[in-house]
Amino acid sequence: MATIVKRYPPKHKLQLIRYDSNAPFECWRCRKTKISKLQAIVILERPRIICNACYGLLLSLAEIKSQDIEPWLKAEQIHDLTLKEVSAKMAAQAAEKDTRRRKQYWKFLFPETKRFIGTAEYLYEQMADRDDLDFSPLIIELVKSFEHECIIGFVEPMKNRATLHVESEVRMDCQDKDFGRMAKYVFGREVKPPELGTIAYTLTTFIHSKKRIQESKFLKILDAHISSCRDRDYFLNQERFVAHVSTLTQSYRNPAAHVGFMPKQAFEECMDMLMDAGGVLWQLISAIK
Repeated sequence: MATIVKRYPPKHKLQLIRYDSNAPFECWRCRKTKISKLQAIVILERPRIICNACYGLLLSLAEIKSQDIEPWLKAEQIHDLTLKEVSAKMAAQAAEKDTRRRKQYWKFLFPETKRFIGTAEYLYEQMADRDDLDFSPLIIELVKSFEHECIIGFVEPMKNRATLHVESEVRMDCQDKDFGRMAKYVFGREVKPPELGTIAYTLTTFIHSKKRIQESKFLKILDAHISSCRDRDYFLNQERFVAHVSTLTQSYRNPAAHVGFMPKQAFEECMDMLMDAGGVLWQLISAIK
């Protein structure tokens, strides 16, 4: 029987333990059988043994969540971490199995949107019978799929309308406290696209700033762009797009990026909101495509 030779200091309710010889065990998280001198423990009411790979992933996740930064920035880091765990091939295979993909809008989704949904579905397959695991990364992938579809399908085309402009026309727009972040991206002053909350806040500002349209190059572009959409009411009615974003970010993404544990039920509720017939993803697609 292996003997413990060293206990490493705990980090975020995780602790490494070294034995004097290889010891077999089943990882609590991935449920794979491993043999190693080095094992890790999740410090819960009842300690759980996990493998080194799961230890590294859970430690990275805990460190991201503990940062004192905006929730959407933490969500971005968790998203990047999750994509490293699930390959594009595994995500595609998981999406293939899911009957939701046969809904009429699946063919209209952008490839990366499909990958993010498939990533969440792949992880859900591995975790569906577990109520004791954290579903935060899966929730973040779902919200990320909506955000990506919004950026590529709604925000990105605005750049084509913003090609003819001079610096003096857009300087004030890019400095505006309400819509400057999105204006900078549309006018090519910012490389990183705006996150969901920024897009929704910009639309809220637009809805309540009709008098400013004639004074702002950016708002004129936004006005023309929304008018060209198949369902302009989707973006102008605050009970629709803006309300959807508020729910996705405040009820799902932000807690998933901050709280230590998000239950399976929260993921399933988010999935239903996104993917059900008439779900918010379909409403977004049908409004712009």
